[in-house]
Amino acid sequence: MPGAINETFYADSDCAQEARGFQWRAASHGRPPILRSIPDPAARGGFYFERNGGIHVQRRVMLSDDTALIRFVRSVGHYGEQREEAALLNSPWWLTIDRFLLLLDRSRTAGVALVEMVRRQLAVPEEWNTCDTIIQARPKPGLELAAYAGPGLTAEAGDERRIIATEAKTLWIDQLYIPGLGRMPWLPEAPPNRAKLWIDFENSYDATARGFRYTRRRKR
Repeated sequence: MPGAINETFYADSDCAQEARGFQWRAASHGRPPILRSIPDPAARGGFYFERNGGIHVQRRVMLSDDTALIRFVRSVGHYGEQREEAALLNSPWWLTIDRFLLLLDRSRTAGVALVEMVRRQLAVPEEWNTCDTIIQARPKPGLELAAYAGPGLTAEAGDERRIIATEAKTLWIDQLYIPGLGRMPWLPEAPPNRAKLWIDFENSYDATARGFRYTRRRKR
């Protein structure tokens, strides 16, 4: 059987670093973006690379059209524009349907709004994502996608800091990073939207709906 269609990206060290939360900044003299670094007061003249969010990569998973994928999105852009379907799909960050259902069950058990449970269990600050809409999709028939999988890491944005407790390993919810999708911030310009070639949109849901109910159905 053919390998993953994104195998080259899975082997790309920049993709692996983004999955782990490394950050990029613009470089001088027209060079490509470089990793953000922070001075290390414990090491004279030393530094360490900045990390924010991402996942604690624990395993590789293969995704095919027998697994529905879920992601929480900002349906309206930062400037008030309605984001198109292709843009909503073009992100490396996803959940498998079973992890989503577990997240939904926990929100109901705790009596907490689904979006708030997303922020707690996936470490998603509001400045990054309003999470107002749920997108369901799946790999196109005949394709396989390789992904990094693991629980989220601490994420900060503005005055909000989201931490996933390390002592509660049994409560972790694995997230997926699918290399080859998204902005790829180490590149000078945004790459082509490969989501349109790799993923089929199925449904969208209002994540903020009171008494949210998920129905298993596929778009015809």
